Amino acid sequence: MNRIGGIVGYSLTLALLAFTLRLVHLIEVSQTPFFEVPIGDGLSYYRWAVEIASGNWLGDQTFYQAPFYPYFLALLRAFFGESFWVPRLAQIALGAASCGLLAFAGARLISTRVGVLAGASLALYAPAIYYDGLLQKASLGLFFSSALLFFVARVRTRAEPGWILGMGMLLGCFALTRENALILVPWVALWLWLGFGDSSRVRQLRWPGWLLLGISLVLVPVGLRNQAVGGRFLITTSQAGPNFYIGNGPQATGRYVPLVPRRGSPRFERDDARTLAETQLDRPLDPAAVSSFWLGRSLEHIAEHPLDWLRLMNYKAYLFWHANEGVDTDSFEAYREVSKSLDVLALVFHFGWLAPFGLFGLWTTRMRWRELWPVYGILAGLAASVVVFYVLGRYRAPIVPPLLLFSSAGVFALVDAGRRADWRVLATGIVIVGLGAGLAHGPEDRGTDARAITYFALGLGLFERGRYPEAVDALEQTLDWAPDFSEARRLLGRTHQASGDLEESERELRAALERDPHRPDLHSALGATLALRGDADAARAAYERALGLEAGNSVALQGLARLRFEAGQIAEAIPLFERAVAARPDDPDFLSNLAVAHAAAGAYTEAIEVFERALRIDRNHLGAILNRAATLERAGRGEEALSAYQRLLASDAGSQLSPALLDQIASAIARLERVPAP
Repeated sequence: MNRIGGIVGYSLTLALLAFTLRLVHLIEVSQTPFFEVPIGDGLSYYRWAVEIASGNWLGDQTFYQAPFYPYFLALLRAFFGESFWVPRLAQIALGAASCGLLAFAGARLISTRVGVLAGASLALYAPAIYYDGLLQKASLGLFFSSALLFFVARVRTRAEPGWILGMGMLLGCFALTRENALILVPWVALWLWLGFGDSSRVRQLRWPGWLLLGISLVLVPVGLRNQAVGGRFLITTSQAGPNFYIGNGPQATGRYVPLVPRRGSPRFERDDARTLAETQLDRPLDPAAVSSFWLGRSLEHIAEHPLDWLRLMNYKAYLFWHANEGVDTDSFEAYREVSKSLDVLALVFHFGWLAPFGLFGLWTTRMRWRELWPVYGILAGLAASVVVFYVLGRYRAPIVPPLLLFSSAGVFALVDAGRRADWRVLATGIVIVGLGAGLAHGPEDRGTDARAITYFALGLGLFERGRYPEAVDALEQTLDWAPDFSEARRLLGRTHQASGDLEESERELRAALERDPHRPDLHSALGATLALRGDADAARAAYERALGLEAGNSVALQGLARLRFEAGQIAEAIPLFERAVAARPDDPDFLSNLAVAHAAAGAYTEAIEVFERALRIDRNHLGAILNRAATLERAGRGEEALSAYQRLLASDAGSQLSPALLDQIASAIARLERVPAP
């Protein structure tokens, strides 16, 4: 009892230390735009959580991204309201709990000192502090991994149905956070079946049964929900095929590469995967069929190029072992720039030293394999399930808790060998740690600076929120680290355009074109700036160059159509507007512009139908509402026009109208009611 009390005391102390360090980091980051501008997957989860909390708890599509984290955010939002502090405080509390759970697990599985060092190391581990402070699910992955080790340690001592049922439910939640955690289910079930020698193997099947029941309690409702909204019983998500292709297809690099260049956002990935698959097969596909298509293409490529695939797998294993955290949007390096506490801890407590000592710890504990084989399996399963897809730091984060157990064992093996002057163990440790460190700190082609990628994503987020001066600052920092980042220059040009600094916009876009003259989106963006500057001929030429490079460039089609419309060439403008809408059928701005052109041509019925399409996409689209009402009036449908104006004034959009528009609407209502305007 005293030993258990001591372990609990150590665990609580380490949890407090971890919470304090994470809170200090949060306070530092809260002074920057990173804190309140989610980017990358974090933005996708945040938007999804807002939609859920607003009442759409069931949703209307098969899950494409893992759903646990957005529902976690939505619950916090429902109880505590909108806040960027609440989810992060919840995450650092879970991160602190992870340290205590890991300490307890290590003490039970190996030794008290190993458990304490493992928990302390997780408390100080800089990437864990970084992940706990992001609006990202990596924090939950660390927690579930630590909690799973805690359950293994507890169940190993005494198998009880309630604990095993709880372990199954935990694994289910883990799989809804990181789908690759499903690989652990057969391994843990096998351990429960073989790991206890107090009864026959047949009788011991009850333990895997309790585990599977716990998992089913979590995953079967998800499968039924996917069946109800998407027509397929999927227990997690439908993105396995596209993700496997990204990591193993012809374009695979070991890191994340979007299916369509410059469309790496989760906002695009689902639609791109479906559209590309349906185009190649020339038929509509449900989400499961889309996933099967990409999996099939991947396996075909592997079968045709087996040696190339083996080299790729070897390189992915190297990337997995590397000290670099690997970035898609949020980068560890960028956060080190704004958090002194993180920067100091990252000098020592990072994967580049965790992995080599973990390797030595695996060697030193090899004689205890009968006790530790479930932990070996958890570590190996999580690692393999990342390498088989593609490698990012946040994907490998769940292996950190089990690896910390072995790295802590390795540290104490070296300490004990030094005390005993056991030169054989010391020499072995130096060789293993040295080789591991050499691999972890070896060369790597990182491509674009990780900080540049993060600040570009931040600049995009600020731009979308209309915070143009801050967006300019973020994008200029992007270009400081990556001067040839033409996408950042394009966005910087658009940002200057939106803020009214057209001269700077043109300068940045021309600078981007000097570096990359074959980018149609750069030409179309330049055309938009030139049109705003009043240089219609130069704008037209820029749009035409864009269309010469990409016939379906929607921005160029829209811009050229507007130029012709403004020149009174209505008949020539309408086909261009229609082509633009065909390229972007869900853009309410494009639909509204097409409808205005139809109305100008006297095709009122067509115009009203297109306005209504735009409003089905965005019911508060002010331009579509106003122009539809005006078109109804011109079409002689006065009562409908009057009703449309009155509904607008009573709506949320109506409360944001300018005085000039309010006067215009009042005049229209008065005219339609045949009462003189005041």
